[in-house]
Amino acid sequence: ILERLEWLDQQNRNGHGMIAAFYSLPPSYQGDLERLVRASIAKVDLAGAKQVIGSVHKIGDLVVTRQRWLFSYPRLAAVDPDSKEILKSLLLSVGGIIRDGIDPEQLKLEEISSMPLRSWLVDFDARLAPHFAALNDQMEFMGLQQSSYEVKSEKDGTATVEVTNGGEKATLNFVSVDGMWVPSETDPEKWAESIKLWEDGLAEMPEGSLLAGAAASSVPLIINPILEPAMQAESARELHAVIDGWVSLASPMLAQMGDFSLGGQ
Repeated sequence: ILERLEWLDQQNRNGHGMIAAFYSLPPSYQGDLERLVRASIAKVDLAGAKQVIGSVHKIGDLVVTRQRWLFSYPRLAAVDPDSKEILKSLLLSVGGIIRDGIDPEQLKLEEISSMPLRSWLVDFDARLAPHFAALNDQMEFMGLQQSSYEVKSEKDGTATVEVTNGGEKATLNFVSVDGMWVPSETDPEKWAESIKLWEDGLAEMPEGSLLAGAAASSVPLIINPILEPAMQAESARELHAVIDGWVSLASPMLAQMGDFSLGGQ
């Protein structure tokens, strides 16, 4: 069990947490996931999904492709160099995750129905891993500590592990399923219950109903008018003017949130 937990931690640090989590599941669990992910995709309106993906992708594209102009914005330029570098690294990592993770030219949900889920996840993981690894490095630089493990017991297909993170300790229980360690909350009986709930939910859902109609069109209606002026900016000055508009729009909302917070004290 200790080797498995330390391996998962290392894969997370390297940005491969998603595919490592899938690999660490028992084969029967992987099969259940593949079957239900495909069934879920069948419930998605793919045209609507592409609208949503395309709009959200613009956020990451803006951060990555306009980074020099973005970080020369006066309010950001005035931040002390160390804090500015941390903020820049965080935003570029998150921007990269959005830009490469939901690139409409590469994130083709329909492919999940025609290729093994493992292969699809490997491709997806390869695009995102560098950004997640950079994000993990930044979190460690900011003081986020890695977990350590102490195996309290391991016998007859069960294990108890004490996890320490910073000054916090927690006790986790695991069971072995087909030779793979899983949290006791996902033992075969509880796993089957969660799969049944997923299946029942899908059975009640019409084909192509997810991200259909207004649910899909509302996202670009909100995002595109905000981002398009920034994407069309031809100079840092033009982009800064757009950001000034965002700040003006956001200031009353932030002030209200501050008043609400103070009123609750």
